[in-house]
Amino acid sequence: MKKRKTMKDDILERELELYRKYYEVDEENRIVRIVLHYETAEDLLEKDVSTFERPQIKYEILERMSDLVRTVPETYRSDISLEIKDYQGYDSEKLMEAMKDSIEFARYKSDKEIKRNWVIASLFTLVGLVILLVAAFLSSSSFSWMDSTNGAIFKEILDIAAWVFIWEAVTILFISPNPEKIVESSLRLRLRSLSFSKAGRNGMLSEGSSYFLDFNPWKKGQRKKAGRYLLLISGFLMIATGIASVFFLFASLSPTIQALLDGNAIENGDLSREAMIALIVSVSVLSFILLGIRILGGVAGVSRFIGRGKLQKFVAPYSIIMLIYHMVAFVGLALGGNSSTIGSWLSSGFGLVMNLAYIAGYFLDRFE
Repeated sequence: MKKRKTMKDDILERELELYRKYYEVDEENRIVRIVLHYETAEDLLEKDVSTFERPQIKYEILERMSDLVRTVPETYRSDISLEIKDYQGYDSEKLMEAMKDSIEFARYKSDKEIKRNWVIASLFTLVGLVILLVAAFLSSSSFSWMDSTNGAIFKEILDIAAWVFIWEAVTILFISPNPEKIVESSLRLRLRSLSFSKAGRNGMLSEGSSYFLDFNPWKKGQRKKAGRYLLLISGFLMIATGIASVFFLFASLSPTIQALLDGNAIENGDLSREAMIALIVSVSVLSFILLGIRILGGVAGVSRFIGRGKLQKFVAPYSIIMLIYHMVAFVGLALGGNSSTIGSWLSSGFGLVMNLAYIAGYFLDRFE
């Protein structure tokens, strides 16, 4: 039985019909062959930085190739031939080497831009969350001014500012296009081969140098890159949760401390007022120290992602200590704990996942 054609098949057929008018289409191998015409070899080169011995291809050439391969039907790939009338003494092999290097440079440029965007977006998200925490803290505190009209307006301003920062982070990562990434990914995914050619007297093309693109070497370092991103995300989460914990700890302790300082009676068992104050202060200081270490670990993870700062050296000891802690906790609970204590350890949920992501990020980055 003959297969019924769908609307998608009709659209593809129309696309191919258009491409057959202007390009050579190999339907069996699903290849579209595109020829770009240039008068001289220097039309492809960055004249201000290129030398005859070390030619450098213009980034605009890569952008043009990217534009062309992205218009090819989705199930097809492209072979691009660069036809140059006058090579001006340049060797086609040398030009091909320069082209390969330019594509790789584009990849590094794309990676740096993505890295920068992730840092900025994470920072914007952190600022937005901190502003929301400040607003929540002011609303839940004893500041009577927040109940006034001006206080309500101020809280609304804080809410708007916080969500503006968070929305900007979303825009940077998911909405605004990254031109460098578009060029790099389209060449990597849609371009099969490159070749340099020269038109003969009879108009026939003679191929000077061809290259089938191999992006397998680019896969090296992918684990390290994944580890760095885990450190970035978990690091910013550690900073955010650390700051949030500081706010909530202060908010929960301040009424008790204020009551003790005012001499109000508090049910404290056999402890005197002075002993109660000393206990609360000791617990508070210890809690703030632990939260400070968590925030420091988060900053170290971000520094490791950026690749700058002495704090990135703190990632290794923090990860190892956290790994030992979780291993001891799990073994201890598994051997001597009951189901409720094991459940309470696992129910820490978000914190557990955050710490494990941080540890995994360190080991992926460390042992490529």
